[in-house]
Amino acid sequence: MKKRILSVILAALTALSFAGCSKKPAEDNSGNNTPAVTDTETSGGNSTPSEVGDVPKYVYNTLSDEEKSIYDKILTGIENFDEEVDLGAEYPTDTVTKVYKNVFYQEPEIFWFYATNEQFKTAGDTMSTIALQYRYDKEKSAAMKEEIYDALAKIEATFPANATDVDKVIAIHDYVIKHTEFSKDDVYAKNAYGALVGGYSQCEGYAKALAFACNYFGIENVRITGNKWDGNSHAWTKVKIDGKWYNVDVTWDDPESSNGEQILRHNYLFVPDADINDKTHIVICDFVPPVADSTDIDYFKYKNLYATTAEEAVSLMHDLVIEQAENGETVCQVKCSSKEVYEAALKELIDNGGHQQISKDAKEVNPDFSSFGLMNDNELFIIHFNIKYN
Repeated sequence: MKKRILSVILAALTALSFAGCSKKPAEDNSGNNTPAVTDTETSGGNSTPSEVGDVPKYVYNTLSDEEKSIYDKILTGIENFDEEVDLGAEYPTDTVTKVYKNVFYQEPEIFWFYATNEQFKTAGDTMSTIALQYRYDKEKSAAMKEEIYDALAKIEATFPANATDVDKVIAIHDYVIKHTEFSKDDVYAKNAYGALVGGYSQCEGYAKALAFACNYFGIENVRITGNKWDGNSHAWTKVKIDGKWYNVDVTWDDPESSNGEQILRHNYLFVPDADINDKTHIVICDFVPPVADSTDIDYFKYKNLYATTAEEAVSLMHDLVIEQAENGETVCQVKCSSKEVYEAALKELIDNGGHQQISKDAKEVNPDFSSFGLMNDNELFIIHFNIKYN
């Protein structure tokens, strides 16, 4: 489920050495390890451990009153670990199925819920009860939830003073990536616990982890499902900030290099639909997703890492590498305003040896500096140096 990217290893103070790098080829089934519910989106949940409904639920608010009633009954049953939910009336099976899927996808807090299509396959045209299954018992789920809250407290501790919602989303995004490796096989890979605590996740879990944290910190969000460009299924997130929606794909910002090194990047943080829809991300939803057409928030502009000329891009990269080397950090990214600026900057950095001076200066401020890799995004015009230390 991870996007293929190009990696170039630049030897410090010497010549370039090229090596292929790609995210793990992965495929998300958007559900469980049983025949699972698929292709429905989510947002909403708790803004504190004990309060429900403080954050608007985008998909829930698209439902009819009848569907909301079914939704509420199912959610209450899951929260109580009931074995069966009495809906109070006969409803069309298609309607119940739709709502059931919405609950599974829209509520990342109920990570103990085990959703399956089986009962709907054998039902008639209508249903009045729903059987519920669980991954973990009530005691284990409570203990796991406390671990999640501990992780959220660690995320909150990284917030800057007077943090905006932008700062909060960046902090959540970075924490999850730094503490998570992509895996389809881990037992927790498809729920929020996997990415926030367990350390392993696939796109389902990455998206639910971001949703859980956004709900907790009061940021409206909705989970989007579909395919990536090669036809394999995928899940990502939209967040609402200052009344406008933006795409965030935590999975694709957590690539893995060919040598297994974990990489943090910000290519898919606060991007508009125009940058990804029908290009890298193909939306497949049973509802109309919110439109993300704003460019008011751009991670690179927000962090003053946006260049309108090749000279500015090279200068920004130089200063950023030095700053990161001084602090022992690794991630250095600059976004260019156009393809022309991007290509000219890469030519200066690679073909004309600009990386050599940057390497020399970095070595002076941190003798442990060894080399750095260049991981460029040709579609989003992002230059990415990843520092390596001895």
